[in-house]
Amino acid sequence: MKIGIIDILVSEAPSKNIGRKIFHRWISRQYTSIMTQAVSVWCRQSGHEVFYNTYWGQDRLEHLVPPDIDILFVASFTQSSPLAYAVSKIFQKRGVITVLGGPHAKAFPNDSLRFYDIVVQHCDQNLVTDILDGVFPPGSIVSTDRPPQYLPSIEERLPEITIANYINGEPYLSTTMPIITSTGCPYTCNFCIDASVEYRPMFDQFEADLVFLRDHMPNVRLGFQDPNFGVKFDPTLDIMERVPNKNPYIAESSLSLLRPNRLARMRDTGCFYIAPGIESWTDYSNKAGVKSLTSDDKLEQVVEHIHQIGEYIPGIQCNFMFGLDADKGDEPITLTREFIRRCPQAWPIFNIPVPFGGTQLHDQYLAEGRILPQMPLGFYYAPYLVTTLKNYTPVDYYQKLAELHAASASRLLLFKRLAIPLPLSLKATFVLRSQAAVRKAHDFRRILRLLEDEKVRKFHEGELDALPDVYQQEYEQRLGVYAPLLTQADRVPVFG
Repeated sequence: MKIGIIDILVSEAPSKNIGRKIFHRWISRQYTSIMTQAVSVWCRQSGHEVFYNTYWGQDRLEHLVPPDIDILFVASFTQSSPLAYAVSKIFQKRGVITVLGGPHAKAFPNDSLRFYDIVVQHCDQNLVTDILDGVFPPGSIVSTDRPPQYLPSIEERLPEITIANYINGEPYLSTTMPIITSTGCPYTCNFCIDASVEYRPMFDQFEADLVFLRDHMPNVRLGFQDPNFGVKFDPTLDIMERVPNKNPYIAESSLSLLRPNRLARMRDTGCFYIAPGIESWTDYSNKAGVKSLTSDDKLEQVVEHIHQIGEYIPGIQCNFMFGLDADKGDEPITLTREFIRRCPQAWPIFNIPVPFGGTQLHDQYLAEGRILPQMPLGFYYAPYLVTTLKNYTPVDYYQKLAELHAASASRLLLFKRLAIPLPLSLKATFVLRSQAAVRKAHDFRRILRLLEDEKVRKFHEGELDALPDVYQQEYEQRLGVYAPLLTQADRVPVFG
């Protein structure tokens, strides 16, 4: 059979904006999925003719694979789900069987099934073989009991990596090799879709990948796609020390795992950028390793810990959630502003609570009637608020978000960051991220202006169900040429 595979990495139709095209070509294309590449490898190994590609805004989606394929596999995040739905409609009209996987399929399988013949939540090689053999009829939601025990190696995925992560067949400055040491996560954060997935290390595969990288691809940057790097820290770093290489790497980890002896080992094995989750000053303290502390005490301990990390790893990104039920009043803003002031080396990311399906947060908000029922799933990302909040009005919330982003992008803080003895590449990142934070603050103020309209405000307060026209227009603008393919009824989520 002829099989098409598309990994959708951005949420907008091809743009004429030169700046966005350059950004997507050099940066966005690196957010490729190992699982999508694995599906491509498994299809090739089964003897099929495979056409793998990634979409980062470079061309019309339907042009990325041949028009006469037999099966189309698509992977998508929820924010790019409108594009995923549109491309399925195009290929279904051609008689192609369409299959959706990836984070959106895991989170919202019933909504996805309106547009795809088969929706896959968890996948392994045997399940892919069953799909190719026609075992599942159209209208099926399918899944393995647990994530796969094996994924194809970097060597096996190299044809896909060359398409997705290289330019003109060669790695370049922004190339980030996707690699993994484990699946699942031992933590139970109620907002995370990985919280329900059993943690499982994949050490044999990881070691084989490091040997291949050492022998064939030294100096290429690695991006660990583990939900939480180093949960089994000693075995992971033992392998990295046993197979020394020159590949700098980026990882995401819980703050509680990053103790001084471990930080030294990470530094010595090439870690140059780490993204620990702080999440909230009043919640998720087990991840930060500061159980049973007051918010002020947690701030002091976290600040000290971040300074400690900075002695070993130059690049730090700290992830926060704002708008949780535990948040109220000005305290979260005051504490976060103080953290920003005292930890200029750490770049703060402020996440809006998004009730993705398959999480405790989604189940709770749905039961409480706090999810905006008409808000399309394509808006399930910042700067959009898709729920009603317990302790803030929409206006208060967006004002505080705008304040946080403005604080993180202040010129005085940028000068402090540039004065820190860091690699030039990280200083350049501070400049670019400061500009991005200014744009995000602008986005929040734009929504504040929209909230001056009574219908928009009441929609966000949960008093009106009808989706405001301004969101219909934004949805269609993002879809561009694909907007006519999705009716207004198509845009209303199906959760059950």
